[in-house]
Amino acid sequence: MRLQFDSENHLAKWLHQHPFGKRVLADALADAVEDKCRGCEYAASRSRVLVVLYSDGWVEAYAERSTLVKVVTKIDAPTPEAGQLAERYLDLALPRVYADLYWPVKRCAVGLCETLTAERVSYFRELRKCCDELRRIPT
Repeated sequence: MRLQFDSENHLAKWLHQHPFGKRVLADALADAVEDKCRGCEYAASRSRVLVVLYSDGWVEAYAERSTLVKVVTKIDAPTPEAGQLAERYLDLALPRVYADLYWPVKRCAVGLCETLTAERVSYFRELRKCCDELRRIPT
């Protein structure tokens, strides 16, 4: 059986009201809590860097004083050939202390820069309310 939802509100309503939706949400919440607990234990033993991206292009990085952080901008490359040149430029422009980090096996996180609107924040708050209500349901 394949479900289709017309909107985020339709999905949220189904998750909150339908027995199968409630179960999906409860399972997702249990998995998230378990993953978060494991993640917290793992993160406590590692150096941490927080990168905050603004929609206007501004970037802020937060870390302990002993952590070296470098922010670079990769040249936009519309073709594969330009991409190779952009890679080469970045290799040459990086300070030596960072050169050994710029390898795919060393990448530790990825993300997507997108504008966070009040509408999306509102949706996530509603989803959080659903999760909070589900936590209160005795199992």
